[in-house]
Amino acid sequence: MNKRQIVGIVVIIVMIVGYLLYEQSQKTTYEEVMANLIGEDEKVEQITVYSQIPLVRKTASATIDDPELRDNILSEQIKLEKFNTHRLPEILTTLVIKTDKSSYQIGFDANSIMVGSVRYVTTPAINPIHMMVAYEDLDWEIIEYTPIYWK
Repeated sequence: MNKRQIVGIVVIIVMIVGYLLYEQSQKTTYEEVMANLIGEDEKVEQITVYSQIPLVRKTASATIDDPELRDNILSEQIKLEKFNTHRLPEILTTLVIKTDKSSYQIGFDANSIMVGSVRYVTTPAINPIHMMVAYEDLDWEIIEYTPIYWK
């Protein structure tokens, strides 16, 4: 083998390893995201859900005081993969997690979660948190609220 062939093989190997590292960096879990968001020394006091009602321009709100449901929402087993936010529809539902030290906001829809400016597609395909909130018997009320626009 001459030097050109060796350099070519090394370049191809470096590109493949770089691509694999990039792909791996795009994947995480909901637990890891929540651990990075909320400190271990923080205690969650309540979770409030704000959901925009399409076509009505109103917002519905529900507070989750049930500790078991809060724990389920915060510790759900979901695999996440970073995704380009421009390819998915706008997020209309926000969780506001209030702890004893701060407050955090997470946007979500039927198949994705957004934290800050990073949007993740969920596995399983239907977001379990969306399902929990949609099918839980929450006391929803229509409020005047300026929603967070997740783009």
